[in-house]
Amino acid sequence: MSLLRRLVISIIAVIVLLIAGTTGYSLIGGWGFLDSLYMTVITISTVGFKEVYNLSASGQVFTIILIICSIGTVAYAFSSIISFVVEGSLNTILKERRVSKVVERLNGHYIICGAGQAGRHAMQILHKARVPFVVIEKNKDKCEELLEQKVLVINGDATQDEVLEKAGIKRAKAVIAAMNDDADNVFTVLSCRQLNNAIYIVSRAVEIQSETKLIKAGADAVVSPNMIEGQRLAALDLKPAIISFLDIVHNQGEEEITINIQEVKISPESCLVGLNQKEANIRQKTGLTILGVLSGENKIFNPPLELVFQAHDILLAFGTDEQVARLKEFCTSCK
Repeated sequence: MSLLRRLVISIIAVIVLLIAGTTGYSLIGGWGFLDSLYMTVITISTVGFKEVYNLSASGQVFTIILIICSIGTVAYAFSSIISFVVEGSLNTILKERRVSKVVERLNGHYIICGAGQAGRHAMQILHKARVPFVVIEKNKDKCEELLEQKVLVINGDATQDEVLEKAGIKRAKAVIAAMNDDADNVFTVLSCRQLNNAIYIVSRAVEIQSETKLIKAGADAVVSPNMIEGQRLAALDLKPAIISFLDIVHNQGEEEITINIQEVKISPESCLVGLNQKEANIRQKTGLTILGVLSGENKIFNPPLELVFQAHDILLAFGTDEQVARLKEFCTSCK
């Protein structure tokens, strides 16, 4: 039994004793509420104070029964309170409450369902990108470990609507279903899609045949670790230099390199709207390279200099974080 449940049960038992004792003394001795409650408290606490009034024979028998019942109950309650405080449950609950308050203020964040190996890698990537995220994990020990690392984590089942709502599913930007069980991932994706139809959902598929089910449940993209592992093994044999370069680009190498491929959206207020790539002169102004442009349904890779930028186009930019930050300035305002 969990410490919290033990504590709740013991508190309820003590309250029942207080009610029973107060009621008994009121009925047997005809005493008032305060006198009956006082007598009950000094009896179950065994402090040895003198009785409020002289007890009749029936009152004495009732007191004996009350003392016998209270000895084990009070001892159990006292041990539960000590265990609750000493073993850190109180501290954990306080941390969870602080997490809940922070999550309530988040908007446009990411939700990671599952704190296994896949989920932890996702946390590292989002942390490096300085993207706010919340983790949902069923395992209590993993939650306590993440809380110690100051990660926003909610202890619960991601397949349950109330847990997803606690994580701010209706305000979130995206969900990563990274649990080790495909059935859990399917139920989680289905729940997320029903609670927030506009959210972007990426799910893990342990078995390749689960991909279709996840797509039908509402996932926008599905990742199969087994398939990716096979592709990577073959690619390392066929194109080792390219894979090594891509590892650096995705910050998977040993060196701390900030070069990455990032998405930047052009707002209607941007000076880039209506200019082609040559006129925009992005390379000279920022130092980065535009690898592609997503314009509505069109995906244009290695865009020509004559390509005219439109509002809401998404630029695939290759460069450092500082260079991307400068591009974002051009894409969001007219300076």
